[in-house]
Amino acid sequence: QIFDGINLQLPIIIMNGAALFDLSNHHYSNIQYIPKMVSNNIDNYFKEKNIGCFTYTIIDDNLTIYVNNLNNPAEKLFYKEHKNSYFSNYVISDVPKNEEVNYYVVVNTLDKILEIIDDFKLLCGTEIIMNYYPFEEMEGYYLLKIQDNEASKVDAINALNLKDSASM
Repeated sequence: QIFDGINLQLPIIIMNGAALFDLSNHHYSNIQYIPKMVSNNIDNYFKEKNIGCFTYTIIDDNLTIYVNNLNNPAEKLFYKEHKNSYFSNYVISDVPKNEEVNYYVVVNTLDKILEIIDDFKLLCGTEIIMNYYPFEEMEGYYLLKIQDNEASKVDAINALNLKDSASM
């Protein structure tokens, strides 16, 4: 909705480069999925530790975010602020076993985020990229974003084949 009235000629990079989205035809491309074995380990970890997370999947040009275990006020605020987002569908449920995951978001305290990062370094090795930063809407909480190690903004730009246009 923030792009209403703007005629974008190229897809936009979303989820830190985990996918591209073409606003003109509502099509996702260059979707980078986390390997199934890794996402299963991540899902099991969150379930065993009772940690809330937002799990992003894209199927047939539909972005679905599965939500579970909203335990803290920051998770609840994040959900409230995003649940009616344009072109996404929030579902309070575990991710169906057959769906591939391309992105996770965790909203929690810094101590918990750092604990998750340490655990995932052991559990997932170099299969994923993890970035965290303050959740600006609520002091004391942070966002942790998890994606496939092949996903990046640079790779997404390269997927747009813009290398030659940068010198124009």
